[in-house]
Amino acid sequence: MKDKGLLELRGKKGVLRLWYEVGKRLAFVDDPSIVPTADRKYVWQAIFDHATKAGLAPGVQGSREQQRPHFRYCYELAKKFPDYEIVSNAGDWSAWVEFLDYPTISRDPRIVEWLMSKKTEEAGRDWLRALTKEIRQKLPYKGSKTDTSVFSDGDLQKLLNSIVPE
Repeated sequence: MKDKGLLELRGKKGVLRLWYEVGKRLAFVDDPSIVPTADRKYVWQAIFDHATKAGLAPGVQGSREQQRPHFRYCYELAKKFPDYEIVSNAGDWSAWVEFLDYPTISRDPRIVEWLMSKKTEEAGRDWLRALTKEIRQKLPYKGSKTDTSVFSDGDLQKLLNSIVPE
């Protein structure tokens, strides 16, 4: 990241590029010969702790529980959305954190696929925050009871398209 000049983006507008690139490099977590499946839940805090000691941690405020998902979010963003143009047109880093913070929408692959299919130039810049807010209202999070699998593909598609029309 240093060689690419991305570390200077920490705490500034445009930091999305840094965290997206970090996320791409965290793909090693998927390799069970490097990170055993049983240890994956611990790897994110270990990465955060190492980055903190190296002076490279993000400016994440709050408890360890709030800090823990930062690098997991970087990883999930790059893994789920391999097209950086869609990512950057949808919103800034904070908009993506809001999206990823909400398990009802960020963990349903149908919603992720729908997002990937959007023509972001038609939707306009920074539409992800508005989309997340609307989905939160229509699909309120009720802990483990919230499950978008109760929607048929067609019903979910209809709901999403009513928020951000095609």
